[in-house]
Amino acid sequence: MSRILALLKTNTTNFPSDLVDAITGAGGSLVQIWSGDHTFSAVIAEGNASVQSAMSAHSAVACATSAAIPTAQSLDVDPGAMELANAWNTSLSDDYRANVDGFYAQSMQIDGLLPPGGCAQGAGEDGDGGGGGKLVAVGGPSGSPGPDTTTGGVAALTTATVVHKERRALVGTIGVAAAYVGGPAGSTAELTSDDNGSLALAMMHAFDVYYDLAPKAAHLVFEVNVRRMTLALDPTTIPTPANPPASGDYEACEAPWRDAALTAFGQSSGWAGIGGFVSSATFSDPADYTHAAFLTKYPTAWMAYCSSSKKIVFQLTSVVGNWKPAGTHFVYAHETGHTSGAPDEYVSSKCSVTDKAGFSNGVNANCEVGNSAAVDCLMRNNTKKLCPATPGHFGWNDANGDGILDPFDPSYST
Repeated sequence: MSRILALLKTNTTNFPSDLVDAITGAGGSLVQIWSGDHTFSAVIAEGNASVQSAMSAHSAVACATSAAIPTAQSLDVDPGAMELANAWNTSLSDDYRANVDGFYAQSMQIDGLLPPGGCAQGAGEDGDGGGGGKLVAVGGPSGSPGPDTTTGGVAALTTATVVHKERRALVGTIGVAAAYVGGPAGSTAELTSDDNGSLALAMMHAFDVYYDLAPKAAHLVFEVNVRRMTLALDPTTIPTPANPPASGDYEACEAPWRDAALTAFGQSSGWAGIGGFVSSATFSDPADYTHAAFLTKYPTAWMAYCSSSKKIVFQLTSVVGNWKPAGTHFVYAHETGHTSGAPDEYVSSKCSVTDKAGFSNGVNANCEVGNSAAVDCLMRNNTKKLCPATPGHFGWNDANGDGILDPFDPSYST
């Protein structure tokens, strides 16, 4: 099985739910949906040659491939789809792979990649045979949601219903209302087209990490709505945080550019505006859980963080400087973990093994403070591994062993 990217044709204002039917009917799985300002840009699926052929044959699809897309500029797709195509191509390039050192290579389980090829308009390449390759972050079959043969688009991918929304979890459909917030041309906050591609790459592969780690019963699909805003705000006017930042520095550094962007999007400032921004996002169907993500090069108090499990801030310059281009998605994946309430596990977070958090309200047993038994984990050191405590924090436990994960189980008591 390989990841397959389908770029949707320009002005696809209504999500083609029968494309999901085509994917699942051919034995594939939906992984991600991407949209922009009221149009849908792309779909990422997991499947073989039959799935790729089914996607290519759909009338809304301009291109479906598991290989690089050297002819993307000639396709009838919108700018958001082009950004994803560029990010996809980058992830398959020799330069990108050269930046993946042993740590990342082991964590992402990189397989052989397809040679450069065109965009398939019919029969596709099978990533499991015949010299086919896989995109980075393709994991073992035990973690993949696998085929679902129901029909009716995203809402009907599973008959399971999330019944415990009183606590947040990483199950079902996760709606991400993302804002790329850039500054004036020539400033340190300017977001170039390459920067936008880097942001798409970080999110795309962060969500791949979850798809690979999640149990099939999580029915996990990420749906991302990206809106872009360029501000006139001078980045040098943003306050300089303390080192290490004080608690008030986060809002002091974030509010000037975030609220300016929210205003430009027609929203109020602060949490009310963030809620309005999320509510106005374009999703194919109502998501089970939603959160906002502000991705920028404006100064922030820390390179990436999550607030109240409902808002991620991701500062591209700092993340790349600290984690290299090939590691940005691990940072984004870590922050996504916090949207379920999962706690940090590293020393500087001042965690405690007695703290309770996440969907399960379970203890933070892998906190490394005074804990010689702490192991590698996505929430400890951004690796593509989970400690025994984190699945419960994400909502991936089945407490009564009935085969239904706790967020879906009416008999589970929170």
